[in-house]
Amino acid sequence: MNLLLILFAKLLILIGKKLKRGSSLPGKIIYKINKNIFKYFKFKNTKLIGVTGSSGKGSSSYLIVQILRDLNYKVGYNDSGSNLSYAILTTIIDNCDIFGNSKVDYFVFEMDERFSIFVFKDLIFDQILITNITKDQPPRQYNPETVINILNKGLKNQNNLIINANDPIMQHFTFNKNVTYYDIKDKNISYQTQIFNNSYTNYHNEEKIKYHHYYFENTGDYYCEKNNFKTPKSDISATLIDYEKLEILVNGINFKLAYPMLFDVYNTLSVISLFYALNFNLKTISNSMKKRYIDKKIYNSFIENNRKVVVINNKNENSGSFNQAMLYLARQQEQKILVVGWKEISRRYEFNDMSWLYDVEFEIIKNVEKVYCVGIDAYDIALRMKYAGFKNIIISQDLKNAVQKLKNDNLNIYAVLNFDYILPFNKYMEENYEN
Repeated sequence: MNLLLILFAKLLILIGKKLKRGSSLPGKIIYKINKNIFKYFKFKNTKLIGVTGSSGKGSSSYLIVQILRDLNYKVGYNDSGSNLSYAILTTIIDNCDIFGNSKVDYFVFEMDERFSIFVFKDLIFDQILITNITKDQPPRQYNPETVINILNKGLKNQNNLIINANDPIMQHFTFNKNVTYYDIKDKNISYQTQIFNNSYTNYHNEEKIKYHHYYFENTGDYYCEKNNFKTPKSDISATLIDYEKLEILVNGINFKLAYPMLFDVYNTLSVISLFYALNFNLKTISNSMKKRYIDKKIYNSFIENNRKVVVINNKNENSGSFNQAMLYLARQQEQKILVVGWKEISRRYEFNDMSWLYDVEFEIIKNVEKVYCVGIDAYDIALRMKYAGFKNIIISQDLKNAVQKLKNDNLNIYAVLNFDYILPFNKYMEENYEN
């Protein structure tokens, strides 16, 4: 029976590939027929790696895959952009023979933090990397505690975790687990007083957690006097971060960054820690990272008309993602133009919630000459900018029209956009200066 199911699923996958669709449908159909189908598969010589969290899981999982393939390992990966349980089942079927035997050395699964519980109950992973838990998509996730509780249930039968030691929230998952910790120990990029006042407040046994210093929002070197709760000792530490050279010094070895932003430091550290836990030589990983793929849809910097243009992709409904951009922009001291907008808040959900925008600390950016608010919610963005204290606010619901107006300005431009505006913005900028 299961053999016939797998043959049927492989046929569906083949058809889906030809139609450039079907990343999750074959798995969904097979799972509906047999909810115990995961037990059919055999991973005798295959290691299973799971990557989950509110943000960063896509970038981290892709970097893991890139390194493994560079080192000539065969990898099964749900690279279609679908991170739900059905897509993971489809990926397994596609990379196993009809008898359920794995044909790859590694499976790397990017998993939605809430739906990962359905995979964790059926598969035992060699390592699970949890990037972070933040105030993401409030109408769907409600609050971080909701996600923490769901994820913890799924982790009951899992043993090996990769955790950010700088993030006290992550210690919710570490009880009775084998944990590989990573952290930052470069005080040059830290700050003493909390600048993200809307960030999630942490408590341990009803006592508020204090900080020696912060790196971002609730991450830093923390402690709780009454409970002997503090930043755990790490296996992997970044002791020097150089945004200009795009390098970090980790356990005495230089590693390449892709972007001059803190999120990439933590993503890079998490991947290094994973390979450390898998007993890879870190110098080998460092050499492989020199070839890492730079995705200009995430961060792009170029010169147009003798001025710098920086385009940063951000995840809507996730204030932490936007605040990463704010932390970067706070380092840029020159007079500048800020562009903020998106085509739509979400393709998957119709909540159209704007509350997360008030958790973004636009106030920490200085020397902003003008703010361009673009897209369908341009007026809502403009209202938030007015509360942030910006004076010269331009509203344009049409992105192309906004770029045409930028033609008359001569300051550096920093555009904080959602993914569906990145390529159009770049295209309009190029057209603008060709005319």
